[in-house]
Amino acid sequence: MPTRRFKIGDGVQLVSGSPHMTVIRHLKNEEVECCWFDREGRERRSIFPQNALVSEKLDDLSDEDLKRRINKTKSIGGFHDKKDKHS
Repeated sequence: MPTRRFKIGDGVQLVSGSPHMTVIRHLKNEEVECCWFDREGRERRSIFPQNALVSEKLDDLSDEDLKRRINKTKSIGGFHDKKDKHS
């Protein structure tokens, strides 16, 4: 059985840097599916190997960054189930 470094619902980022993403599903070969919102507020999804991701803990964010993320979430209608809109 593959090692699961992240739980569903964990906040992650690419090791090389990326928007905040949320783990939404475990896949075979130690991969996970993540979702995030782009700058226009559209939901995006992609599959990543776990070793390409690092955990992003909200406790590690500055107060200003946390407030900015909360306001961004509010401005796009919150986190709710939307259809995937890949272009």
